[in-house]
Amino acid sequence: MRVVRTRRLRTGRSPARRMDRSQRGRDRPASVRVSAARPATVLAGAKEVTVAAFPGEEYEQRLARTRARMAEVGVDVLLVTDPANMNYLTGYDAWSFYVPQAVIVPLKAGAPLWVGRGMDAQSAILTTTLPHEHILSYVEVPARTAANAENQGWLASMPGYGEGLGLGVKLVTVFPHNDAAGLPSHQALIALFDPSTGSPVAVMDGTRITAIRTAGGAAVSVRHLARQDAGVLAILGAGVQGHAHLEIMPRVRRFAEIRVASRTMDSARRLATLDPRAHAVESFEAAVRGADVVAMCTHSGQPVIRQEWVAPGAHVTSIGFAAPSGELDRGLAEAAHVFVESREAAFLPPPAGCFELAGLDPSTATEIGEMLLGMRPGRRSRDEITVYKSMGHAVEDLAAAGLVYREAVAKGAGSTIEI
Repeated sequence: MRVVRTRRLRTGRSPARRMDRSQRGRDRPASVRVSAARPATVLAGAKEVTVAAFPGEEYEQRLARTRARMAEVGVDVLLVTDPANMNYLTGYDAWSFYVPQAVIVPLKAGAPLWVGRGMDAQSAILTTTLPHEHILSYVEVPARTAANAENQGWLASMPGYGEGLGLGVKLVTVFPHNDAAGLPSHQALIALFDPSTGSPVAVMDGTRITAIRTAGGAAVSVRHLARQDAGVLAILGAGVQGHAHLEIMPRVRRFAEIRVASRTMDSARRLATLDPRAHAVESFEAAVRGADVVAMCTHSGQPVIRQEWVAPGAHVTSIGFAAPSGELDRGLAEAAHVFVESREAAFLPPPAGCFELAGLDPSTATEIGEMLLGMRPGRRSRDEITVYKSMGHAVEDLAAAGLVYREAVAKGAGSTIEI
């Protein structure tokens, strides 16, 4: 298959003119958009105005001419990113030329596909005749940013937007010495906003949501990557995440034995009392050797696992984040089949990316979503060692917080305040 990307499919309106508001039709109100594919009724101030456009036959002819030229030069798929050419082929008309967007034209079958931001999808619906299922939007998740604070702590911001998921941000603090004060090392707030107006909708505690969604993500990796006969689970760390993993992991595999290891035997024993299959062990090595699934839940800045401890065919999950090196052994990360939430984020320099993956080739890792969709393979053999390295992702927070918000509204929970 030959795929061609073009920014100059045809002569016509130039990108400079297309992007210059001052050059738009001055005889019509600025709020009126002209659809190249069909007449549209829009609001111009308080009035409804019908804007004439070229007939639908013109759209079909343009597409046919494009496909004829594609066939002539041997192109199977055309990727169009120039705003003027996108408009020419579909009628799409929105001022979003400064973000990634495209129209994908297959040679033989069906209507083109529009791909862009979720917030621009409505414009694509209004200004094109593309079927709704051909209008595809992506989520917007900027790289995580952080501000350093006292006691080696820091505050991170994780905003995100996704059509159907909503608009929100998580503010999370990581203070590694909080155990001395009897506080979790990770604490968070999540704020949700109306995606159509930006109005605040809800503020909720993000500490519990973060714990459950993080353990939930790790459990998804276990469900799809651990061997079906996995019977021994090792949990490294007995804090908030250790508790969440003990709660969630047994839901995806029938473990006969659960080993718990922590910095102190007392904390390991306390966690082990919560499940009759669990027992405390004296060291991380004792927990890991012979385990089928290893769940790393520490806030260690140094590896708490060694490659040579890990049995062939084991699946390892790691959710910790701490300087300078992180909890995951670098040699294990290099030797195993690594899965991440997002390659774009995981391999960035910290704090946006992982300490353990810094400098590695991102193409060697598989996104968990790619595996779930069947785009790339998961476990490739019985003896392959797989590693899921989690950095957290705003989409996970939006999905989890949305569930909590809708359940709270349905049950009348929470308090309404005037701001």
